[in-house]
Amino acid sequence: MFDALDSPQSIAAVWIGLALLASLVSIRLGISVALMEIFAGVFGGNVLSLETNEWINFVAGFGSVVLTFLAGAEVEPEVLRRRLKETLSIGLVSFAAPFLGAFFFAWIAAGWELKAAEIAGLALSTTSVAVVYAVMVETGLNECWASSSRISMNGSPFSWSSASPCSSSSRVSRVGSSIS
Repeated sequence: MFDALDSPQSIAAVWIGLALLASLVSIRLGISVALMEIFAGVFGGNVLSLETNEWINFVAGFGSVVLTFLAGAEVEPEVLRRRLKETLSIGLVSFAAPFLGAFFFAWIAAGWELKAAEIAGLALSTTSVAVVYAVMVETGLNECWASSSRISMNGSPFSWSSASPCSSSSRVSRVGSSIS
């Protein structure tokens, strides 16, 4: 779309501008920054026809690894031990729901081959943890045991929006490993 975007620096400037715009819009609308950045990326790639290059792929992959690491750091081992059954059931559902949804959509609706549909289901069900982590930290939902369980087992959008809400009695104490 833009002929002036032939250098990596100009492409970087547009991507950074989109990220800044997404941040400002998220604050104005009260929507998570992570979700607005996804929309900005879709807009940049599809409407503005921005191409990615090696450094964009590296930064995106590095960011995904960092967010996944941070999500793992939020897991409270004591909460997992005390609430093993709840954690495993939430984790199973939070993996299975997006996996099956993406798998059947890709296989039946999109007409993909079986192996390609399996990869799509696996990719979409396991990579959502970074987005969910960012949303949960931003909204403060990472302070209760149910959220810690969601993050630890996968953390798909299907689980964090539909499982039991956090209450004052389910907040995780950050001093020590006890549940208050």
